[in-house]
Amino acid sequence: MIPVTYQGAYAKVSPIAHLNLVGLRVFRWKGRTSNNFYRDNLYYPTNYNGDALYAGPNNLPSTIPAANGALAFGVMG
Repeated sequence: MIPVTYQGAYAKVSPIAHLNLVGLRVFRWKGRTSNNFYRDNLYYPTNYNGDALYAGPNNLPSTIPAANGALAFGVMG
């Protein structure tokens, strides 16, 4: 099985003992059935951008622009 693949960056910084600051930025992803990497998500109409992976009952309205990856930050003890 081919896994979903992501292009991005992850960082963890420990400025003091027992404090970890973490962050990630995903720029693109490639689904198991996709030939290319995409910056958006799966909530688009069937065969969006020529990819059969898009489909399902959770389609976004056409007025919502495509996403541009993901960004997350966190603090761990």
